[in-house]
Amino acid sequence: MLTGGYKDQKVVKDYQEEQRRQAEQHRAAQTAHDEDDTSSRFSPQGKMWLVIGLVIVLVVLLLFAGYQRVFAQDLVDPGKSEPFPEAMLAYRLGSYYLVTGDYEQAVAKLSEAVELMPEWAFTAESPYADLYWTLGEAQEQLGLYEDALANYRQFLALVEDNAAPWTVEWVQRLQDRVEAAHAAAVRE
Repeated sequence: MLTGGYKDQKVVKDYQEEQRRQAEQHRAAQTAHDEDDTSSRFSPQGKMWLVIGLVIVLVVLLLFAGYQRVFAQDLVDPGKSEPFPEAMLAYRLGSYYLVTGDYEQAVAKLSEAVELMPEWAFTAESPYADLYWTLGEAQEQLGLYEDALANYRQFLALVEDNAAPWTVEWVQRLQDRVEAAHAAAVRE
């Protein structure tokens, strides 16, 4: 047991020196290890070039991916994705003319769409009945009320009970206007 004598102090001093020596060796080993790590890391300038390189690669990949999608779309045959491509193209053009206010062109294209659509398609797929409704809208804008009324009625006949209530009311109001116009013409 240590009694605080010279011998005990020497043992404590030797122990402390051994601890310091081990700590210095450990620090030296850690410093050497840290220097190895720092040499393998990028400098700030190296990091900047790495980021620039990654951005360039990313942009090239995005451009290439975008090109592939456009290229893939070019290979799609519109006839396979759209059952009646000519009729639907005429319908879309007619709808465009209707929205832009070119009603004569709208009536021409929408009439073409109705003619190009096979009759059985209207009964097989009720959404195609919209061709008649849109044609009626264009004709109504041109003042061709009787033609518009005939197309509206064709639309209602195709959609039957699925017609929205407002469409039935619209047709009824147009019917009333046409009958009023006929009555006025007869009186004159």
